Amino acid sequence: MRDHRFHVVCRDCPTELLSDSERDATRLAADHENAAGHNVAIGRVD
Repeated sequence: MRDHRFHVVCRDCPTELLSDSERDATRLAADHENAAGHNVAIGRVD
C-alpha cells in the first residue's frame, strides 16, 4: 500500500504526470524543465 502519490504539473504547457515516488517525481520535473525550459511544480497527493 502506498502512502502518497506525487502530482507533477507544468505551469507553461499541459503536461501533467503522477508518480508513486518523490524521487521519480523530482526526476520527471527536472527532465521536463531541462528539456523544455518550463516551470514545473510538484505536489503531494494524500
